[in-house]
Amino acid sequence: MTRCELHDLTEELDEQRARFDRNANPRALTRRGSHGGMLTGRNRVVSMACALSFLCVPATMNCQTTPPLIRGVTMDSKEMEDSLSPSFWRAVANAPCPSIRWKPNYLNEATFRTSTQPLRDRLSREVGALRQPAGTPLTRRSIFQGPRYSIEMVSYSSRLGSTSFGYLARPAGLAQASAPVLLIHGSGMLPQSAFDWQFPDQAAAEKRFDSTAFVGAGLELVEAGYTVLSLWLADDALDNYWPRAPWESLNRAGTLLGAKNHGRGTYYIVAQDVAGALDFLRGAEGVDPNKLSIVGWHEGAQIAAVVASIYSDVRAVVQLRAPLDLRPLRATVLGVLSESAFTHIDCSLGDVEMAALVARPMLFAYSLKDLSVSHLSAFVSPMAGLQIRTMYASLPNKPMFAVQADSTWSIEKNMRKVRFWLDSALAFTPRDVPLTISTPRYSPGERYRNSFIDSTLVQRRQFVASLGACTSPAITPDFRSIPLYTASIEPLRKRVAQVLRVPSTANPTFRIIRRETVMQRAKYAVEYVEFSSNRTSIVISGLLATPYVSTPLLGSPAVISMDGDYGLAGPLGLKGREKFPYLNQYADDLASNGTVVFVPYSPVSFPEVAATVLRARNPDGPTGWSFLIPVYQAAVDFTISLPSVDSTRIGIWGISYSAYPALFTAALDQRVTALMFSNPVLTYDRLFESPDAAALAAWFGEICSVIEPSLRYLIAPRRLVRENGARDANGYEDFPLESIVRIREVYSALGLRSQFQFARHQGGHETLPRSIF
Repeated sequence: MTRCELHDLTEELDEQRARFDRNANPRALTRRGSHGGMLTGRNRVVSMACALSFLCVPATMNCQTTPPLIRGVTMDSKEMEDSLSPSFWRAVANAPCPSIRWKPNYLNEATFRTSTQPLRDRLSREVGALRQPAGTPLTRRSIFQGPRYSIEMVSYSSRLGSTSFGYLARPAGLAQASAPVLLIHGSGMLPQSAFDWQFPDQAAAEKRFDSTAFVGAGLELVEAGYTVLSLWLADDALDNYWPRAPWESLNRAGTLLGAKNHGRGTYYIVAQDVAGALDFLRGAEGVDPNKLSIVGWHEGAQIAAVVASIYSDVRAVVQLRAPLDLRPLRATVLGVLSESAFTHIDCSLGDVEMAALVARPMLFAYSLKDLSVSHLSAFVSPMAGLQIRTMYASLPNKPMFAVQADSTWSIEKNMRKVRFWLDSALAFTPRDVPLTISTPRYSPGERYRNSFIDSTLVQRRQFVASLGACTSPAITPDFRSIPLYTASIEPLRKRVAQVLRVPSTANPTFRIIRRETVMQRAKYAVEYVEFSSNRTSIVISGLLATPYVSTPLLGSPAVISMDGDYGLAGPLGLKGREKFPYLNQYADDLASNGTVVFVPYSPVSFPEVAATVLRARNPDGPTGWSFLIPVYQAAVDFTISLPSVDSTRIGIWGISYSAYPALFTAALDQRVTALMFSNPVLTYDRLFESPDAAALAAWFGEICSVIEPSLRYLIAPRRLVRENGARDANGYEDFPLESIVRIREVYSALGLRSQFQFARHQGGHETLPRSIF
């Protein structure tokens, strides 16, 4: 390993701009960083490796590669994460969810609908209005042909303007018009599961739990004469499935959508997709459009109720799950991490409220052994079912309502009972059904990857991109002097705090819970520190590296490393040399050369999940940054308090995702005197006009309007080091490195050109050790 001191390249920007027209390369390059963010270059900036000048000297290496024990468990192990992360999830669980006041008026249908208007307003905030009818058939391919029914894979137009697809099962030889029913899967299921199919190479895309109600659900219905469409709703590829964030790509697009239009989120995208499927199904040959129904499992059950409340032609809703007491559920860590994040609107619009909005025949049917139900068994609510039953009995039209629960599930027993209820609700006369339901054989050679259509993902992104860039706050800086400049950007600083919804704390305090030495290295000691702060309910924990060298009278410089979400061992190199250079032991280098380093811990999945959960619960409530920034501000409190630290030399270091909390902590906390921001060179207003932005991690959507102005204005006049690897993905600019030019112009106007350094190395998405003071 070498320690490389990089020359400031800002002098070469004018020359790069002049060369751009003849050297621009339009090839799109994609990289996925360790923190889950995706960036795709629109115009790859030409590598300038030959123009870089490096001064490389050997770095001090520490030999120990065995991570120490922290609280009795191995550092960065799953056991350690399990012990440290609940504090973060509990903070989200305790975030308030708005309670909606409404009182039903049963005088007539009109008065009842009027009385539910507060509920409808809340739903409209998230879902919005349906776009123009769609459902135009596009393609169809036969998958199964039998004597009683056929199954095709079909594609059709969504109301979003994208292409949707699913599996269409049609009864053969039916003398009457068929009743159309839409099946909606949840995370852990795929549309072909409705016909009890598992294609070769399906791998982990589906989780078949014992007694899962969705498996084979379409077979009983099509045997009885229903026309069944099982639509594909998720758009995550096999390698993109994240157990703590199911339907990750859909959540990401919805979070950015909400940031761009100040309201509508993931459910807006989902509703347009499902409405297009209903449009297609109503127009199918041989169906009676007046007998349209929806059946949903897991997340699909709530989706079914949401869409039925705004799609008036739906006559009946079946939810293959239990009625739940959802507000207390969402106030638990289990409730935070259960189901897709966009479903968390249910903490204010629970099962009773959604039933009031639907006000049409509704059935809950489930198995106690279905893991989608059993892991929430403590929140199964007979009271919710009783409230819905009482409400429906009081309505003028007295819609049917029932709950069917069993300890097991089978197509012939339980799904048949569901179908009997649906027959009655729709006044549909079924044909005779075999006593035993057989699984149809799909076409030879049919494979999961052949069936997966990426166009839904791409076209959803295009829709989000069509809404334009996120609107940045206006700023008119005063460059006549540094005090005038600082005063002129103060409204921007306050605006960033408002956007991130970071709470202010007048007199921050902290209390040490635990502080113990866990390892002695060649030039510094490593301590594990745990403390509480009045800034946050989250317990802050991390590693503190303190050099042995005697400090000058003013103390040692200090750096807070934001990369503790990657693992506490990574920045300090406690696991030895990285196979793929990323953090490059930069904190080890800093501590070995006399800098105090504190590495606070954060769960790697927290920013992604918190962003989508909180946005779904309350678009006007806290963001994920409302919890993270106070943690890092408390880390600054602790670091400054150390007697060996010079409070005038406090730096923050972050790479990839971690560069963004580093940026915003420095932007809002002026005690920080230096920032290392290590990331690809991007112009963010260009990025967020690109379809690629809708695939970025959800936390990007929370900050899309404030990244650019924060980098450009809110670190100056303090020290800013902007690092980038020449082989890292670059793009989304009108000319190369225009974002660097913009920052440089601010520092130049203040007469502080040397305070900004653009450091470029020959590597890729990585950071290199260096001094930032």
